[in-house]
Amino acid sequence: MYSMTGAHTTLPIPCYVRVTNTENGKSVIVRINDRGPFKKDRIIDLSFAAAYKLRLSDKGSGPVEVELIDPRQFNALKKTPDVVTEKIKEKDVVPAKEKIDEILANEPLYIQAGAFKNEKNADFLLKQLSDMKLENTPPFKKQFSEDLFHVVIGPFNNKDEANKIADLIKSKIKISIFITTKEKN
Repeated sequence: MYSMTGAHTTLPIPCYVRVTNTENGKSVIVRINDRGPFKKDRIIDLSFAAAYKLRLSDKGSGPVEVELIDPRQFNALKKTPDVVTEKIKEKDVVPAKEKIDEILANEPLYIQAGAFKNEKNADFLLKQLSDMKLENTPPFKKQFSEDLFHVVIGPFNNKDEANKIADLIKSKIKISIFITTKEKN
């Protein structure tokens, strides 16, 4: 409740995400350590501490943007591990994001469309993506890593290209997908 944590339906556990309140621009970094939310209209559940810092605790919910943070970027920035813990100060988030965006600009990007324990579910998603007949899209792949079958699309050359395809997929299939810099192996 008082840790900077959250729950997501498909993101890997554990991982770190930046959550931004789109109404006031406040951002926090939280550790995804649980599955949820189980309400269809929500993309993430946050601890009380994270919701309080985003000024969402009084309302109970609100519009947010969720960005996956790859821990390799923190190593590249020569940051110590406390960058991704509760000790982070809100004012430190902005410079770190600018540096991360600079690093991401030079790395190929991938869309993780899903991660499943059951291989049949991954195959079903691959079929759904194939049936969409998306033009100018990098290959769809099923890869096994971290005890899960990951459905990955990529590599993409830039974030705009990846976001365009991600938005198109989300508009046709109601799934939670995210963009990452690493391909599962």
